[in-house]
Amino acid sequence: MRCQTTVFDWRAAHRLALLLALLLAVPAHAELSASQLVKVGTSYLDRGEEQKAIEALEMALEQDPKVPGAHRALGIAYSRTGDLGRAITHLEAAAAESPQDYEVRLFLGLAYDLSGASARATQSYREAIRIDPKRPEAHHELGMTLLLAGKQKEALDHLEAAAKVSPSPEVLVDLGYALVTAGRAADALAPIQAALAKAPQDAEAHFVHGNALAALGRAEEALAAYDETLRLAPEHPQAALRRALTLSALGRHAEAVAAARQLAARHPGDASVHFAYGRILEASGDRAGAKAAFEKALELAPESQRVRAALERLRRGGAAQATKKEKPKARRKASRRTKRHRRPPSHPAPAGN
Repeated sequence: MRCQTTVFDWRAAHRLALLLALLLAVPAHAELSASQLVKVGTSYLDRGEEQKAIEALEMALEQDPKVPGAHRALGIAYSRTGDLGRAITHLEAAAAESPQDYEVRLFLGLAYDLSGASARATQSYREAIRIDPKRPEAHHELGMTLLLAGKQKEALDHLEAAAKVSPSPEVLVDLGYALVTAGRAADALAPIQAALAKAPQDAEAHFVHGNALAALGRAEEALAAYDETLRLAPEHPQAALRRALTLSALGRHAEAVAAARQLAARHPGDASVHFAYGRILEASGDRAGAKAAFEKALELAPESQRVRAALERLRRGGAAQATKKEKPKARRKASRRTKRHRRPPSHPAPAGN
């Protein structure tokens, strides 16, 4: 009971302090109505003081559950603090109150997206675009959501629409990333380079630039882009991984293996890192090490078909190596018997993208 009283007293004192602060902003004889609290809360939200905004807006809803604007502002405030459940609750209420509000639909889409409800996010972004097709934000977010869903053509349509209206570095980088993903690395260079011209210190722009260059076979330039990414963002794990793969593609196997080994030690629970480590070891000729790395990747991601395929490739190659060690007579006999169906020896997996 003592603990409950303390919590109650703290909340009461906190609200009292808030009310006193609010009263300073209005005439002493005026009462703070629900609509006034919404205005104060919105003002806090505009200044980036989300917690104060939430307190004022919750008080407004306590006074009047139907006060206009409270759900909208609360939904945005909770979105910014990462409280997605409350954000969705209030934004859905705001969408019901104001079905033609672009920003409500946009923030609702973002909250759905971050909570993993991509289908609902897609629908909400589409509603925002229907309300105002000339604004770039919903096109941008919908494009990235569609890209993750594998709908590359439609994703590119929306990202290009966003870039046409607002060619910000973030939009241009995401457009470049989408073009690389769609197999159009040459087309990706223009938006990425435009982003770099505007934001030369943008680590993600350098990373995507490296991906485009690597896809085009320009490995030395890709390596330089990954080095610049890591200079700007030393903890960027994907850049470090791509750098190691690029070193392998350039035939710098010792450096590639050392870099990949370090990454595997730093990210022991990341299946993609162990898979890349296996590819690099295989390319260097260390089949036993590659097998161990692939097995670790499979342990972490048992559903991965590409890891299973890599292990099967190594096993087939191992069988071919064992056949080579048979006595000449036996080998010739086996060769005649299986000539039509024998597979060529496995080669190291390409260590590019």
